[in-house]
Amino acid sequence: MVDDWVAHTPKDILAKNFGVNASIFGSVPSPNPYIFNGTVSTHNVTDGPAGTLSGDASFVYRTFQHPAEKVPGGGGEFRKIDSTNFPASKTLATTFVTLQPGGLRELHWHPNAEEWLYFHQGTARATVFIGNGNARTFDFRAGDTAAFPDNSGYVLVYRVTGVEDVS
Repeated sequence: MVDDWVAHTPKDILAKNFGVNASIFGSVPSPNPYIFNGTVSTHNVTDGPAGTLSGDASFVYRTFQHPAEKVPGGGGEFRKIDSTNFPASKTLATTFVTLQPGGLRELHWHPNAEEWLYFHQGTARATVFIGNGNARTFDFRAGDTAAFPDNSGYVLVYRVTGVEDVS
């Protein structure tokens, strides 16, 4: 699926995502990569590195009291909230993403979860890839919500002013 996804992504978007010259993608392989099924994890997600939660555990995470990270696609920042930094969050993760105009949310996918996006302000364009050459591009504006199927790749390009991405 990855080479199919790359084959259907504009070369300038790939170049921006990976921080390289677009000419590098001149000989992208053809679709249908022959990826085989992997092994399903047996990891118990109810136990975490912080141990079992007790009645004294905090169920509040102060998102903006923690430093943001740079968006790998460039042109923005994100704050990830999951069990690595918020032990109460055992089965849900979220990311608050802010992109500058023209900023890119890097190509990515979630193999075992849907991707939900809520657009807080501005406009954006996202293309979702579900394999076998199947892709669709959507335009979003403030107040819109999107849900992409699990194991589908997507790329998001921000057009005007700020976007919240709830993964």
